[in-house]
Amino acid sequence: MPTRALRKLLAVVLFLVGAPVTCADEFEFQPVDGTAVRGRLGGLERPWRLLVIGGNALDGRDLLWARKSAAWPVLGPSGSQVLLANGDRLRGILQRATAENLELNSELLGDVSIPLEQVRAMLPNPPADRPARERFCSRLAADRRKHDIVVLGNGDEISGTFLELGDAAVRIETAQGAIDINRAEVRAVAMSSDLVSASRPEHLYAQIMLADGSEVSLLQAWTEGLRLRGQSAFGRELSIPLSQVIAMEFRNGRATYVSDLEPADYRHTPYLGVEYDWQRDRSVLGNVQSIRGQVFRKGVGVHSRSELSYDLNGSHRRFEAVAGVDDETGGHGSVVFRVVLDGKVAWESEPLTGRSRPQPVRVELGASKRITLVVDFAELGDVQDHADWGDARLVR
Repeated sequence: MPTRALRKLLAVVLFLVGAPVTCADEFEFQPVDGTAVRGRLGGLERPWRLLVIGGNALDGRDLLWARKSAAWPVLGPSGSQVLLANGDRLRGILQRATAENLELNSELLGDVSIPLEQVRAMLPNPPADRPARERFCSRLAADRRKHDIVVLGNGDEISGTFLELGDAAVRIETAQGAIDINRAEVRAVAMSSDLVSASRPEHLYAQIMLADGSEVSLLQAWTEGLRLRGQSAFGRELSIPLSQVIAMEFRNGRATYVSDLEPADYRHTPYLGVEYDWQRDRSVLGNVQSIRGQVFRKGVGVHSRSELSYDLNGSHRRFEAVAGVDDETGGHGSVVFRVVLDGKVAWESEPLTGRSRPQPVRVELGASKRITLVVDFAELGDVQDHADWGDARLVR
């Protein structure tokens, strides 16, 4: 058997000559249809053809995801980071930003230049507490802003036009003129929603999750030795250590997540008068969705009583999800989930509480023209009725 040093030397030689090198970590590959399979990733060829050691090649169009089970889940980056217009998040040192570009130094991606029009927010000092940080990022992503804002550590906000981020200060043009704000006091710089631009890719792409919590969308990707290379959604080619790739989640394949769609209708009926909006890829309070410890990166979060409707174009044959009350309730809440097709109930759960097991949902769509996801009151009115449709998707 070769020694560890010899194996390292062999890997370096193979990398230098460009030969494929197997990723030592085991991945779990989840097809759209069927059960998950496990294996080591032997390489990735364009367009999204995954080579599995000892198994068949897998087409990304037929996959939901490929994940390193031992390292999953990754719940967003900590520390200094940037939130992009398409939802990507990159951890790194914010070196400098002007009205044109942001220069980011990432430990895993190296020096990256990002067009400022692709940036939703820069976070030099986000909240250290993970739930608070995720809620903060969720709010920055969802809020509509006419002007740029600088959010301070004490919660105050300064509105104006962003001019520059430097080593020591953030400069912003306000109604009273240009001012410099100590960078150490800045929690985030959020850009005007009117100036942010992000088009959704039309073809198959993958969102790549990295070991440092970063999430980056690649329109195409391939392996070169020990690295994953690809074209990012913000127009830059990236090179990523394959060992740092935790997961690839595929979009625009045979599965369409409903959180990526615009609903045809949304109705919320308060029990006593408090109204709640629905949330994309978050719980109704803006946290990462979790049902009895099972974490979901995609899905919709609602509060009873809610009806969330989507028009069907006939290209999908079934709806799938995992339904349950979010863990943020501490075991409380009580709701009934329903899937309604063209006004008729196609699936209904028993009353579920925060202590109930996650309920798998699978409904054949047939020729239905509209699907409505209903969450109804059960016991105790609407108290703690934070309901998740985890991984809610339409399957071709």
